[in-house]
Amino acid sequence: MNSPAGIDVDPSGNLYVADDGNSPIQKFTNNGDFVTMLGSKGSKNGQLDRPHDIAVDSSGNNVYVAEQGNFQIQKFAADGKFITKWVLKMQMTINFKISIVLLSISYSLMY
Repeated sequence: MNSPAGIDVDPSGNLYVADDGNSPIQKFTNNGDFVTMLGSKGSKNGQLDRPHDIAVDSSGNNVYVAEQGNFQIQKFAADGKFITKWVLKMQMTINFKISIVLLSISYSLMY
């Protein structure tokens, strides 16, 4: 890892790490064993640029990634398959604002 910036844990205890210095999201078991990567470097669907924060929903089936490089939030399945994305209308380079967006999405999915 280069610059881990955001982490979250799914209901099974798997750890997801958003590494701002590397593009893919890394998924590990609760024992620390590598499972898979979500995304690759780039700007197309399923590609990431400077992923900075991450949120896993309460079911553990959906992973949300906030990117500083592409100014968007992407939704992936837990197995790494791209689902959809939301492009942010204004550049949100302040980490706090990105985290608030992720918390809002996570909250609305839980309730």
